[in-house]
Amino acid sequence: MVKNIPLIHNESLILNIWKLIVLSMIVLQIFLVPLKVSFDINVDNDDLIFVLFSFYLPLTIFGLDILINFNSTYYEEGKLIQDRSKIISNYLRYQFFLDSFTTIFIFISNLYSN
Repeated sequence: MVKNIPLIHNESLILNIWKLIVLSMIVLQIFLVPLKVSFDINVDNDDLIFVLFSFYLPLTIFGLDILINFNSTYYEEGKLIQDRSKIISNYLRYQFFLDSFTTIFIFISNLYSN
């Protein structure tokens, strides 16, 4: 089943656009999280825009980013690595902990903030 999922080339336009989307979501979170914590902003579900941008959208984007990173090629010593087992091993070794930690942190922090 995993072999049916195509690999995403590291330099593809789609992946670079995706990285810009993830970067913009990180920048948005850099502003929203301190604002929410510093001013003790309690958001009801009535304020749909704020809930969308502070919880649902980042959770979805960061979750999808984990899945995309499991299927993205990378370079090692100047060679393009397209072996799925090496890609998964490399991602688990270097980035997965940070990516999953931030995604879980966003989920838990928003779960207890209301």
